[in-house]
Amino acid sequence: MVHGTPCIPRNGELPARGGSSNPTNGVRRAPIPLNRRMDVAAEQDAQEAEATLVLSWRYGVLREAGYDADHAFILARASVDVHVAADLLARGCPPRTALEILL
Repeated sequence: MVHGTPCIPRNGELPARGGSSNPTNGVRRAPIPLNRRMDVAAEQDAQEAEATLVLSWRYGVLREAGYDADHAFILARASVDVHVAADLLARGCPPRTALEILL
């Protein structure tokens, strides 16, 4: 109610007395604008692209350190510090042992 006048939904229909089963009470909600949906999709794409770049970088660091492709991929996807992983090999730890330590 605004200044003593009941609010009437834009479609002109009043909700039933005692409430309505419609949670919007007859008032239509504006759809999410297309540009906002595109912004969300673009943000998700950007996050996925960044995650791919990080995975690729981690994999490269581990391969350069001396891990074989399979072990490098496993470690790149895990939440291990790639610098610690590389340091283990630099100190003479066998890759298989380093993998067991890190995981």
